[in-house]
Amino acid sequence: MAQTNTATLTCPICKKDHEVPIWRKIDVQKQPEAKQALLEGTFFDFSCPDCGYASRLHYGSLYVDAALRELIYISGKADEAVADSERAAAQLAQDVPFYHRGDSLLRIVPSAENLKEKLLIFENGLDDRLVEMCKGVALSQFPGEEDYYVTDIHYDVIGEQELLRLTCSDETEQYVLDFAGLYEQLYGQFGALLPPLRGSGFTRVDLDYAAELMRGMQEE
Repeated sequence: MAQTNTATLTCPICKKDHEVPIWRKIDVQKQPEAKQALLEGTFFDFSCPDCGYASRLHYGSLYVDAALRELIYISGKADEAVADSERAAAQLAQDVPFYHRGDSLLRIVPSAENLKEKLLIFENGLDDRLVEMCKGVALSQFPGEEDYYVTDIHYDVIGEQELLRLTCSDETEQYVLDFAGLYEQLYGQFGALLPPLRGSGFTRVDLDYAAELMRGMQEE
């Protein structure tokens, strides 16, 4: 895991300055415990040693797994333009040998939570494009109202149960428990039509990407 530099962070509560590591590359072959911290959602956490204030840091970083030939770039800004993320990801990946083979799993995500989701998806042998299609179908069936609607949706695993976790506008959660059945249904309908999962360019696979992909396959 390559630490490229540090940053000075001023605690908003006690106003003390602290030096925090900035990980521009997270190489899980060199430091395997990083992957577990990412799956637990703690890798980017900051806790002030003086007052205990806790927050999550957000900056551009590249997740690297050479064994699986996976590169996942976390955007430096949640609203960063896709083209800007693609350029930043490609720049960070230039010194990663397997990136130049052209057959790697290359993704862009907007946050640490989305990185955790991608890792769970790939750990369970799923295609993230089909998972995003499942989300789209689930959202289309959700009876949203003006004061009650879905604000976020994620693939998750609780125990041995794969599901979709919907966060609602009142901060409650709902779950799509028959995720496996929905996934198999969409795999049967679209699996053979999907382009190769791996390639040479970074891609942000999200709901918009999946919707466009489904429209294109339905028109063929």
